[in-house]
Amino acid sequence: MQHPNSISPLLIEQVLEKFGLHERPSIDYTGLTLLYQKWCQHIPFDNILKRVQACTRNSEPLPGSQPADFFNTWMATGAGGTCWAGNGGLCALLQSLGFPAKLGISMMVPSSLVIEAHAPKHGTVIVNFGDGPLVVDATIMHDQPIRLQIEERFSPLWGGRNQQINELWYLQWKPLIRPAVYCRIEQFDVSLSTFAAWHEHSRKLSRFNQGVIIRLAHPDRIEGIVRGHRATRQIDGTEISTPIQFDMLRQSLIEDFGIKEEVAFSLPDDEF
Repeated sequence: MQHPNSISPLLIEQVLEKFGLHERPSIDYTGLTLLYQKWCQHIPFDNILKRVQACTRNSEPLPGSQPADFFNTWMATGAGGTCWAGNGGLCALLQSLGFPAKLGISMMVPSSLVIEAHAPKHGTVIVNFGDGPLVVDATIMHDQPIRLQIEERFSPLWGGRNQQINELWYLQWKPLIRPAVYCRIEQFDVSLSTFAAWHEHSRKLSRFNQGVIIRLAHPDRIEGIVRGHRATRQIDGTEISTPIQFDMLRQSLIEDFGIKEEVAFSLPDDEF
């Protein structure tokens, strides 16, 4: 039976070809890891299309609201999306390939565990083969699925730790050139309508409406642009950050991240 969140077989094959995969991944942990790594290397976490739309103040559906639109736009422009669009697309791809994937709701929490009033929610993806939940998140961009168990993830590039507090899982990770945060998993299986409602809720409240953010995760480094800085985290965990003027930022989007020129030059100036 076709899943209601599925995408067409033709679109699946086009996406896998862009990933450099010549056959479908196996429906197991190995296949999931391979597909997740390819995602993080090829589809950026970014706010480019949302940033353009926010400045036009139109009421059209948010970019990437539908998985097919997300993938077709990525193939045409090179742009990915923020957590709702990216994880919605990732979950749809996994489900269409036969993985037992579910949409989840979480929240990004500072290391102090002090939560801001009206803190925004975060969309995520949960996969369970029957031996416990695995988180694959298009924002966190880890090198492998994160199993929900208490553990330290030792790696200068990808490290963090998982802990459980009051029956909720907290997954520590470090955004590029930002302090480490926790992704607190709150719901493991939400409906498409609930996920879409939270996506719409982010239209005006998102922290990603003020300036360009983009990130790709390679096996030996994480590259990005964050708050007017061109940044890299190297395999030993060292981070290099250099201020970048907006004309050079646009050029970096085109040359380093594969964003189409017409999209890069449609971006308004940052508002930081």
